[in-house]
Amino acid sequence: MRSLYGQPAGSSVEDWPLDFAELEPFYFKAEQDLGVSGTVMPWERPDRPPRPFPPFAYYRTSERLKTGMDKLRIRSAPGPVAVASRTAGNRTACLHCGFCRSGCRIDAKYQADHTLIKDALATGRLTIIDNAMVFRINQGIQPRVATGVSFVDLRNGNTYSVKSRLLFVCNNPFEIPRLFLNSASPRHPNGLGNRFDNMGRHLLSHPGAVAVGVTDECMNGSIGYNMGNIVTLDFGTPRPRQRYYSGFVLEAINGAGAGVIAVDTYAHLFGSELKNTLRTYNQSLFVIAFCDGLPVRDNRVTVDPNALDEHGIPKAKIHYDWHPNDLKVLGAAKRALHLILKASGAHTVQLTEKPFEAHPGGSMRMGRSPRTSVTDPFGRVHELDNVYIGGAALFVTGSSVNPTQTLHALALRTADHVKRRFRL
Repeated sequence: MRSLYGQPAGSSVEDWPLDFAELEPFYFKAEQDLGVSGTVMPWERPDRPPRPFPPFAYYRTSERLKTGMDKLRIRSAPGPVAVASRTAGNRTACLHCGFCRSGCRIDAKYQADHTLIKDALATGRLTIIDNAMVFRINQGIQPRVATGVSFVDLRNGNTYSVKSRLLFVCNNPFEIPRLFLNSASPRHPNGLGNRFDNMGRHLLSHPGAVAVGVTDECMNGSIGYNMGNIVTLDFGTPRPRQRYYSGFVLEAINGAGAGVIAVDTYAHLFGSELKNTLRTYNQSLFVIAFCDGLPVRDNRVTVDPNALDEHGIPKAKIHYDWHPNDLKVLGAAKRALHLILKASGAHTVQLTEKPFEAHPGGSMRMGRSPRTSVTDPFGRVHELDNVYIGGAALFVTGSSVNPTQTLHALALRTADHVKRRFRL
């Protein structure tokens, strides 16, 4: 991003320490693992391998949105989604019940417990300790080696330790730096692996906006898988003469996902006004925008020694301010949402007033130098020989698309590297 578009003042935008060609084979493998349905979109190279499942047909809401985008000369396509469009292998075709967010009862949607963990358990080489929280990474006499972790049993409050040859820390961008900062030692006084004070910094997220457009027809928006039946990435990268850096994507929302949008957009309504509005629910079109939020060095996660959890462990403390560009791109996304919904036949458009944060990342960013990043390009903590990070905490920039496939691709790439490095 920095090489292509520069570094906006006040941001800490940098290039990733790998290019798309390096990650592309793992993206394709991730699509197979996730069971992605979709077609070749206009923004992709036309000779890319096909996705495991064919794209879903458009819902009535998506047909209407496509009409509106066509009028405005905005390209659109069925979004790639980790939901099976037909029955194959251990995946059952989606029933369009609308309750993806509650967990898929038929395993049409990708779910790690069924797709990954079940097979791993079957090997006999995986032991899961549940209802446990790791609170410290342990070391012996070697400053570049972690010897294991200590954890608390959440059922009884007892603490235990386990030893490890290799350690993979995979969690969200708040809890990972919290763990490393709480693992400070005489050899690592600023937090484990935090010699240059990069841990927890450069936090980023997707500024989000949602919109509801009410039509005069029944749209049946309350059914269907929750996100991405139709998408546009036309605004995802900088365009000529735009006054902001990077961009945003727009995705249709259906089913219970649309219900979440309704909570946001109707939060200010009460009583009869709320009831009257909800009577138009199935006449409505629902769209969400995810914007590319910029990393900022002082947007960060720290720990507060004066604020302890119930186990006596310092809690994470988060500082996060919007960069001015975040608000500019969010404003552009709102204008696009309004135009598209109007062009799609909505007589009334309601948008969320305040932005929300989605898909946090960046607090353990990867890079080539320990002076500017926490891990190397494979997720290994620079100052530790046997500790790797997994998750969006590795992200250098966030793009504006949903992060799941990138998370999975990075994990596959790290696993491939570790297998070769340690001859596993």
